[in-house]
Order: sequence, then C-alpha cells, then structure tokens
Amino acid sequence: AHTEPLRRYFLSGNYEADLNQDNPFGTGGELAIQFAHLMDDMWGVSAKRRNVRGTSSETNYSYSSSSAVYPRSFKYCLGKQAEQFVGYDQHDLQELATYLLDVLHKDTNRVTSQNKGKTNEMMSPPKKAWTLHLQREDSKVLNISWVK
Repeated sequence: AHTEPLRRYFLSGNYEADLNQDNPFGTGGELAIQFAHLMDDMWGVSAKRRNVRGTSSETNYSYSSSSAVYPRSFKYCLGKQAEQFVGYDQHDLQELATYLLDVLHKDTNRVTSQNKGKTNEMMSPPKKAWTLHLQREDSKVLNISWVK
C-alpha cells in the first residue's frame, strides 16, 4: 500500500488492462481486483470514481487515517486462494508479502503463451537468462519489484 509505483498502478486502474484471468497459476484476477478495491478504500478513491481515476503521474492520492478500513472481502479472497491464510491466526508478514506479490504478478502477467524463447548468442549468461525469463514472466508488479 505504501510502495508508490505499485499503489499508483492499482489505484489508476491500469492493472485492469493487464489482468490475466487465464493464468492457471494465478487466481483468475480475483485477488488483484480485491487488492485494487482495498487500495481504493485505503486511499479514499470512491467506487464512483473507479472508472475515472487519474492516470497522470501528477495525480496525488492522499491516505486518510480518519476512517477505518475493514478488508473483509480481500481477507476472504486471500483465504479462499491460500488456505494458510484462512482464519485469524498470526502469520509471518514476509510470507504474506511474498505470496501477495507473487499472485499479483501472476494475475497481471502480460505473457499469455509460454513459447520457447530466443536470445542473442552474444549476450552474457545473466542477461540471456533474464531475457528468457521475461519471455515467460512479464508484469508491472515484477518490474516494480525488481531493482534494475
């Protein structure tokens, strides 16, 4: 919620164009949609404005701590997709963050077919491996998560 590029991606609605509902490893886009709704609630974007949210980089979203947000729908969806998060037991934050970023990536993966990749033979082994990886895995979440 406080990673600005990720927050802007979901608040702007840009994630909707990238939803990969056919990825068998994702949640059919369900968790990404619930995460976006949670961001909307946390950052004060009303449901009426969801289709007209600012997409400009100058758009400033202000976090409002004046009201409570109850993430029931998000929590229900999370538990439905990953049974280790069902109930209200205490969990490791790192485990949740890793799971959430992975699923958000899979739900917004722009690669829809897993073709055999081609690379330039003159590339260094690390660059070749990364190029092949991006031919299978390419999402805004991955780009934001990865420090270049």
